[in-house]
Amino acid sequence: MKVLVVIVTYNAEKYIYKCIEKLRNVSNISEIYVIDNNSTDKTIFILENIEFAKITIKKQSFNLGFGGANNLGFNYFIQGEFDFLLLLNQDVYFDPFYLFEDIKGDLEFYSKNVITPIHLNSQENDFDINFNKYLSAELKKRKCVVKKYNNRINLLIELNYSNAAFWLIPRQIVEKIGGFNPYFFHYGEDVNWAHRLNFHGFAFYCILNYNLVHDRLLFGNKGFFDSNNLERAAMLELLNINQSIIVSLLKVFLLLIFYIFKVKLFSPIKFLFNIITVLKVCNKLFLSSNSIRMSRIFEKEKNLTWLNK
Repeated sequence: MKVLVVIVTYNAEKYIYKCIEKLRNVSNISEIYVIDNNSTDKTIFILENIEFAKITIKKQSFNLGFGGANNLGFNYFIQGEFDFLLLLNQDVYFDPFYLFEDIKGDLEFYSKNVITPIHLNSQENDFDINFNKYLSAELKKRKCVVKKYNNRINLLIELNYSNAAFWLIPRQIVEKIGGFNPYFFHYGEDVNWAHRLNFHGFAFYCILNYNLVHDRLLFGNKGFFDSNNLERAAMLELLNINQSIIVSLLKVFLLLIFYIFKVKLFSPIKFLFNIITVLKVCNKLFLSSNSIRMSRIFEKEKNLTWLNK
């Protein structure tokens, strides 16, 4: 079992040493491939001075975004002789040694699903706030899957989505789903990829026996419907190949109407501002209509979508 770890860094001097140190003694990791998005702090200095022969550093002269940089990792994975791709955030700490040992005990199951552990917050005293929402929603409606290896019992639960802080992806899924849609520079690319994963009959599974630490400050997506994110939210609906384009357009219409009337205390100025914002988003979506149509066709195919072939 050969695992390629892909980490995208940007100004990660606070996290990156601890992140990689956790991987030091994991024999199944064949290589750690780091794509740095033109960091301006000491990230590169730290990476170049870590005494770890398995690291390859790919420095960028400009910021490719999370999705674009990870696609370099996807391409590197496809060109190599690896069995699993581990997408790992720069601020995640987790030693996957025993997890990998358990996976080797049932490769048939784990080779058909994307695996993630429990995500804890930086204080390790609660769930990561966003991950808690994904997990809680599924615990109410799904049963756990039991897997046994070397007298260890593992409990797994299927998820519709998990953020890409830790995705262990088998080779056959990468070959059929491909990489991240280049439309999404940062945020949204993992949601779109999850839509495609579900469309093609695969799933996420959270293995409840293991937990990682996601060292970030997060207070929920309170700004999801702010103007900066409205276009992204609409595009995610339009590119969701699990629903017809008619359903997607209806959902976008309702999203935009909600945005216009979301003012808590009615203000004519704020109301007018929201209308202008919606009109700008509609214009961008209209100009992207051909790209949206082609993306929906492209992403329904089972191939190395958005990757070099």
